[in-house]
Amino acid sequence: MKSLRAAWRELDASRHRAQLYRGWSAGAAAGFTVGRSLEIIGVIDDVAIEGARRWIIAGAGRGTSLADLVVSGPAHLSPLEQATLALGEETGRLPHTLRLLAAHYARQHRLLLVVRKRAAYPMFVALVAALLLPAPLLIRGTTSAYLIAVAVSISGALLFGGVAISAIAERHQRAPALVRARLARALALAVEAGAPLPRAVRLAAAASGAPPVQQFVARLDERTLASQPLAVTLAGCPLVTPDLLSVIGTAERTGDFGTTLTRFADLYEDGFR
Repeated sequence: MKSLRAAWRELDASRHRAQLYRGWSAGAAAGFTVGRSLEIIGVIDDVAIEGARRWIIAGAGRGTSLADLVVSGPAHLSPLEQATLALGEETGRLPHTLRLLAAHYARQHRLLLVVRKRAAYPMFVALVAALLLPAPLLIRGTTSAYLIAVAVSISGALLFGGVAISAIAERHQRAPALVRARLARALALAVEAGAPLPRAVRLAAAASGAPPVQQFVARLDERTLASQPLAVTLAGCPLVTPDLLSVIGTAERTGDFGTTLTRFADLYEDGFR
């Protein structure tokens, strides 16, 4: 079971990641080393992300490459983060890659604010119910029994309310339009970071958070991904609609994945259906 506090904090993870990458990109742009850039940021109020920051600082101090650190460290970074950070270092475009990641997670955090708003109402209802349902005890004069019932109800909500919050967040994130937006945005990010197209597609599928998309891409071999247009390859993929295929085709023809796919993602995240 997940507590209400833990689930609520999870909704802030994207904000903390955006904070990490914004500060890191500023340090990298100023010419600081990886370790020094992360030290300047200071402590981040998220256990997992702070753990990743400290791991990279310690490893960089020993002279370990960023590519090795993000792969070998604790599982605090997603496959998309691991791959794009490694590519950013290998291609000499780390500041640019960090800016891409900061923008990616800042946008994701704004989307999760919708989940907070949706979760606020059931939380309020649960609080009111905890106060009103045992009211007959108070009317009968058993004040102590009423207080115990209220305390138990509120404690239960705090201890197990995270399940409801997580369910609301998961349902919101699995909306088909948002799956397509994440797929498009992650594909643009990976390509801009320098990933080969087959690798970028696999990273984007993982970042989509949709099992049907991930299973479809997992069945594709490297030859298929590398030898034919991506719009053709993804034509039968669940949740991938003709408009997304058209945008992907345009991105392939122009070579501009960043602008084309990012604008598509913005449209769907802003409510276009």
